[in-house]
Amino acid sequence: MSLIPDSELCPVTAIRHYFSLVPAPSRSPFFCVPHERRLSSLTSYTFSNTIKKLVSALGLDPRNYSPHSFRRRGATYAFQAGVHCDWRSEAYKLFFHFLLFSPHL
Repeated sequence: MSLIPDSELCPVTAIRHYFSLVPAPSRSPFFCVPHERRLSSLTSYTFSNTIKKLVSALGLDPRNYSPHSFRRRGATYAFQAGVHCDWRSEAYKLFFHFLLFSPHL
């Protein structure tokens, strides 16, 4: 993992912040959440359901949101910030071309 000083995209800073919010013994799963006075692994099911509950609490339709929503927005943010990623294909260029040249977005 690389340190990116003064960047919102710094993975080292993000992990340190996470560890400060969820202190856990070294034998715990890397991503865990407090649950009923103990730590549990953060599963994709738990993450997805939590997103849907939070979105619903905001009055939005939870069927329109999933963990994939974060991936897409994260990729867009990284692209706009000038981060160079190791993409598996060239398909992302079409998406970002559409994003940049569509005035309604």
